[in-house]
Amino acid sequence: MVAFFEALCLDYRVRKGIDKSDPVYRHMDDKWLFTRGYFETTARSIGFRKVTIDSLHDPKDMFLNQVTTLLRLGLGKDGSALPGWAVALIRDSDEHFSEEMRAEILIEGCILLEK
Repeated sequence: MVAFFEALCLDYRVRKGIDKSDPVYRHMDDKWLFTRGYFETTARSIGFRKVTIDSLHDPKDMFLNQVTTLLRLGLGKDGSALPGWAVALIRDSDEHFSEEMRAEILIEGCILLEK
């Protein structure tokens, strides 16, 4: 479990930012960490007049739900594999931000570009 979360943190560190010139990115899949602003600016710079970005997730418990999903996909385990202190820490992250802020964070989203 510890090794899984260490790998996950490394993955997030590598994927953040918009500079993707390092050769390591040639070996990674198409999932990146981008801001809404990046999508909006890029889309408008190539001629889209409207950019709509919506979250695919309910902002309530979004961090806990994401970690549970990653455990299932990465280790084949459910949320019960997490120790109580880890659940408390993740729940604290969910409660730390307002619902409006969590809605802006977007773990996964749908992006609609209109010409």
